[in-house]
Parts: sequence; C-alpha cells; structure tokens
Amino acid sequence: MGIDLKTAFFVCCICALPCAFAQGLIVSDAWARATPAGVLTGAVYLTFSNTDSKPIQITEIATSIAGICEIHQSIEQDGMVKMRQITDLVIGAGESVKLQPGLKHIMLMQMRAPLRQGSKFRLYITDDRQQVISTEVLVGGYGQLDMPLRP
Repeated sequence: MGIDLKTAFFVCCICALPCAFAQGLIVSDAWARATPAGVLTGAVYLTFSNTDSKPIQITEIATSIAGICEIHQSIEQDGMVKMRQITDLVIGAGESVKLQPGLKHIMLMQMRAPLRQGSKFRLYITDDRQQVISTEVLVGGYGQLDMPLRP
C-alpha cells in the first residue's frame, strides 16, 4: 500500500505549519574566543533575531561556566575604549541585533575555568515573555574576529 504524491505533499505541509508560524526570539551563530590560563573573563558573540510583530527584551543570560553574564557595549571615550553594561537590550519587531567583537557582546565574569579552543558550552537566554532559549557556544582561537567554523 502506497501513498500518492498529493497526500504526501499535504502531510508535509501540515507538519511544517508550526515552523512557518513560530514567532519570537531566535539566537544564532554563538561563539567565543579562547582565553589564556588564569583569565576568568570572556565574551560571547551571537545574533538575536526577532520574528515577531512586537519588540522583545532580553531579561537574563546565564551559563554554568560563569557566575555573571552581562550584555556590554564597547565605547570609545577620551581616546580610551571602555565597556558599559546594557540593561535593556530590545530587539525590534522583525529585526536582528548582532553582537560582535569591538561592539556589543555578552561578558562572562567569574568564569570557573578559561575557555579552551574547540570546546563548547551552553548559554541560556531569557526574554521578557519568559521564553528561555538554550544555545550552544563554540569556542574559537585567541584573538579570533569571526565565528569559527563548526567541526
């Protein structure tokens, strides 16, 4: 007994509906740089995308490898580069925000160990709708400026 093509197509369309209508926060391309021995701070870079018709605010970030996670913005002031915490990162409806070296990033503080090249860890991001997104962070090399290639 076989299924005709029309029936198979219909079943595929029905199964794809939840994906087509999924709305909310999407986290992609998460990566970090390796850190030297004894250094217990690091940074994560990624992209937040809002597929909804309303803004979404990031309310909390956590990971098991660091005691504190904060979103920071690097700014130049009086010839010096400084970091400032961003407490109200909002991703507008239908927009994306890219965290990247030299600009916005997630600062990892009180890390339990340095980040090793090739390792991975989980980051948990909560938005103002109480949606928690778990994403895998891939650790690249020292001084890396772009996302490392996935093995």
